[in-house]
Amino acid sequence: MQVAVDNASRMEALIQNVLDFSITSEIKGEMQPLVLSDVMEAVKQHLACQISETNALILIPDLLPTVVGYPTGVLRVLQNLVSNAIKFVQKGQQPVVTIVAEEKPTHWVICVKDNGLGIDENHQAKIFEIFKRLHASADYAGSGVGLSLCKKIVEQHGGNIWVESKLGAGSNFYFTLNI
Repeated sequence: MQVAVDNASRMEALIQNVLDFSITSEIKGEMQPLVLSDVMEAVKQHLACQISETNALILIPDLLPTVVGYPTGVLRVLQNLVSNAIKFVQKGQQPVVTIVAEEKPTHWVICVKDNGLGIDENHQAKIFEIFKRLHASADYAGSGVGLSLCKKIVEQHGGNIWVESKLGAGSNFYFTLNI
């Protein structure tokens, strides 16, 4: 009976994630100036339970830039990247997540750095494909939709997303947003 309940819960989460992915293609409204410090405060509120349960340390500079974007989209990208950074650490290790922004002539490069498991170079391109997972769901919850959703949102903003990582040495997820 418990297996059936667990499978039903996973299926419900998967369906919700697929719906989220399809709805993202329908972002409406206009892009607007967003203060990333405010967006990160909202991310921390949304992830308060996960942060508390894992004793995660979220390091945010006093001042993050103002970017142009869809409020819900930028929030979802940062929330997913921070949530993954907290989730994918060695058992018993305190997650440390650092947010960094670097100004370029036409855009900002936002980086979410973590001290997690890292990603083998051979898998780095695949992780942005829908339903691609590197870990068994029994080890780490998730549906394999989150990073593909991030990619879709960032591309809707005219930006790019990528990862630099070394297995066992954490990851740096980068994405660009217009100034």
